[in-house]
Amino acid sequence: SSCEVGMDIEQYGTRVRKVASRFIRSDEEPAMMEGDDVYALLLHWSAKEALFKLMGVEEVDFIRHLRIFPFSLSEEGEFEALESISFQKAIRTVKGLLCKGKYDIIEKDRSCR
Repeated sequence: SSCEVGMDIEQYGTRVRKVASRFIRSDEEPAMMEGDDVYALLLHWSAKEALFKLMGVEEVDFIRHLRIFPFSLSEEGEFEALESISFQKAIRTVKGLLCKGKYDIIEKDRSCR
């Protein structure tokens, strides 16, 4: 089957802490990994970037239009996200892979499993 994919690759860096208020909602709680919140913040950012790229819609507010549901941070896994601006307005499954120094997030629609 053929599916559209949104992808984002980020490098580990603490700068994400300075901009977290622009993309983390009050009802989102990034999970810490080994006492480090940077990976969780980067994972949230990257997941939302992947959703944004897949949606193909301009003027997306990462706080109002995108929500990452609670998840446990691990080296590989998936979690769910809600997007509420495109014509689909869907809960999507987000797959992630966390690697030393970098990770990538691949978002795909549930129908593509």
